[in-house]
Amino acid sequence: KLMRMDLKIKNKSQQVGLLSTTLNIDLLFEQLGSKALLVEFVKRKNVFSAFLLRDGKIEFFPNLFTEAEVLQLLESIKFQIGTFAYGAQRLEPFLDELKERFDKCLEELFRRIFKDLIGCLEKDEWIIVPSDILHYIPFHALRFQNAYLIESKIISYSPSITIWQELTKRVARTACKGEFAEDYFSRPLLMGFADDKIPLVNKEIEVLQRILPTAKSFRDDVATISNYFQNAPNADLIHLACHASFRADNPRFSGLHLFDGWLTSSDISSVSIKANLVTLSACETGLSKIYPAEEILGLMRAFLIAGARGLVLSLWPVNDQAALRLMSHFYLNLSRTSDPTKSLINAQQKMIQENFHPYFWAPFFFVGARSDYITDAN
Repeated sequence: KLMRMDLKIKNKSQQVGLLSTTLNIDLLFEQLGSKALLVEFVKRKNVFSAFLLRDGKIEFFPNLFTEAEVLQLLESIKFQIGTFAYGAQRLEPFLDELKERFDKCLEELFRRIFKDLIGCLEKDEWIIVPSDILHYIPFHALRFQNAYLIESKIISYSPSITIWQELTKRVARTACKGEFAEDYFSRPLLMGFADDKIPLVNKEIEVLQRILPTAKSFRDDVATISNYFQNAPNADLIHLACHASFRADNPRFSGLHLFDGWLTSSDISSVSIKANLVTLSACETGLSKIYPAEEILGLMRAFLIAGARGLVLSLWPVNDQAALRLMSHFYLNLSRTSDPTKSLINAQQKMIQENFHPYFWAPFFFVGARSDYITDAN
């Protein structure tokens, strides 16, 4: 049964182009244009190197850093994030000290990863293609010259170069014109399932419903798997606020907890969607098992196979009060611009200006291509 499921998912992946091995370099540089660069990291024998693509050129930077150098700092970040499991309110007297310690880790991560690339990173827009454990790094939150990268850069992510190129070719079904981009996100789907650990999920859905008045909204006992299957295929925006489970032993069974059970990665990838954006306001939705090829498993891959053009995911368990704050800013920006990357960054910048610890805003990241690239490519 599992073999049949794998074959079905692989066939669907090939249909939407995610398993394509063909990379059109000329088209890629056309898509990047003059404003953006792409960095793809690769690992060989526990040492990371990078390909840098910009201005019609491909440069290779070998032996930048070892896995051990990065892993040590990732473990420190994981430990510091774990302290918030005791509750943000209990830590409030220590937040300044905790933030300073966290920022130092982010500064050191930037130094170790980019020390040999600093002179080549002048572009305003970066597409990051991580590898292996680098998938767990919030590159947008790394610090350089006493500032977070997203204070000066537009940063997005992709599981691979070929997937990024495929996403740029997924033409938006409706032109995004007008001050409020109403046509671009005219059929939103909002689903939320709260419990004692994330009680503000219902509030989040209520707030987003006011921002997106045309949305179909499902909460509590109607936030069901069947309602997802019935409504997701026609939605141009999907927002899911619930618990998530990452199955490291078998990522195809990673899933989102709805009222009547788990919406698994296998379920998600089996139903075609047309969404310009899928937002997963849940815990650890970005984690994926890493394979040598482009077989990225987990919720990210499932939604891309299903047909999503862009995703907003999270790297670690999200404080639901912070998620409510960030998502409110994000969708207000999005309703005016239809640009998920800039809208997310602007929401995060607002929380930076309010001196929030990165724990509250840094887990969220955008996977996909900006509408600029898609317009240029078509």
